[in-house]
Order: sequence, then structure tokens, then C-alpha cells
Amino acid sequence: MKRFFLLLMLLLFSVCRAEEASLRISEDFLSYKGRVTLYWQDDAGAAPYTVTYQYAGETLDAQAVYIEEGIETQSVTLDYLAPGGAYRIAVTSSAGDRAETVIALPPPGIFADGKLTADHLGVGVVPCSRPRDSGPITRRWNTLNGEAMAEALDGTEYGVQLDLSYPELARDRAYTTMIVFRGPGGFTCVYNLGEVTYIRVKTPVVYMRWPFIGGAFFDTLYQTTGSIGCGEYTVQCYWDGMLMGEASFQIN
Repeated sequence: MKRFFLLLMLLLFSVCRAEEASLRISEDFLSYKGRVTLYWQDDAGAAPYTVTYQYAGETLDAQAVYIEEGIETQSVTLDYLAPGGAYRIAVTSSAGDRAETVIALPPPGIFADGKLTADHLGVGVVPCSRPRDSGPITRRWNTLNGEAMAEALDGTEYGVQLDLSYPELARDRAYTTMIVFRGPGGFTCVYNLGEVTYIRVKTPVVYMRWPFIGGAFFDTLYQTTGSIGCGEYTVQCYWDGMLMGEASFQIN
């Protein structure tokens, strides 16, 4: 009887401790134009906070862990979450309290802004490379080999030339532009280019070009998984959180 009483007291103590958790992440979050704001409550008010997040989509492959540090408020806005993806989120206070959750972001819509829709827009990618620490010189590739890329990473940075095309606009338009790289095993990396102004030009088709983007994707892919896998790689572009188009390339 005495042993049963002690076990009961321990169980009640554990339950009370769980109920008294100082740090709790809210189930509600704000998703606006591709930016996601998370909220939490900390009864101890033990700022600053550290937020870690990791893609948790339908893949068993390793995913990189990203860290935001020195957060003084009980909320954070993240600019590098893939629309429609699931993410594991952890918040740690300066007192060492920790809370974790998984959030599922809403699926993205197809881009539309008045008469301008995704049907009028295009995304083009050309794989390219450049020597590390030696300026903007790039080499464009028709074919890529994953093993050769991995062996050359110490001295070579790989990425893509990104071209976004759109028709003549009646006025300048600004959209928050997000680029999502996806590897064949589900590895995901996000670039947020901020609010980009797409200018009115009197030509049938206008091109906005980024000569080199994606170097961090291949570096992080190799550091996290130990290889650059063969298969199809996809580059998606979102305007204001809506999918405006995508393109792909192959690595052998």
C-alpha cells in the first residue's frame, strides 16, 4: 500500500509538472505572402529565445536544421519555409525550457493578380558553376554528374541561372519572391529574395535574370546527406506566396 501511494504521488507530481510547462508554442500561426509568423507563451519571460526548424515533408532523407537566435519577443517571422510544407519547430528559452511542435503550412495557390496569372509567366533555369572566391564568372552546363560535383565542391560553387519571364505590364509591380529548390530525395532549401519590383517594359516578353543562385542549396545538400544524388531537381518560384511557375534539370 505504501509503495502504491508513493507511485501515485510520483505520477501526480509528473502530471502537475507537465501542466506547469513554462514554454508553450501556439497552434495558431500567420502565413502571409510566403512569410510565416509563429507565436509562443513563456510564463518565465526568459528571453532571448532560439528557434530551430527543419523541413518534415514526405521524405525519409536527411534535412538541414536552420537556427534563428537572439529573439527578444515571443514570436518570430520566418522567411525560409516552403509553402505547403510541414516543419518541425522548436523554441528554447535562455532558461533552458524547450517546446516543440510540427506545423503544416497551407498549400499554395496558383499565382493571380488581376489579369496577370501564372499562365502568362515562365521560369527557366540553366545549371552553372563558378570558382569559389573569384568573382562572378560562371560556366553553364548541359549535363551534370553528381559524383564529379561532390569532388569539385572545395573549389567550385554550383547553382543555376534563373530567368523569370512575364508580359509587358501596364505598371510596375512588386512581389515578394521566394525560390524553392527540391532534390530528388525530397531535400528542400528556400531562398527569399524579398520584395522584387518587376518593371514595365514595352516588349512582348520581359526577363528578370539572376545570373547565379542556389550555391547554398548544393553545399547544404552535400554537408547534410554526404552526396549530390542523381535525378531530377526542381526550382519553384513563388510570388506573394503563390506559385508562379517551376522548372527542372537533371543530374546524372
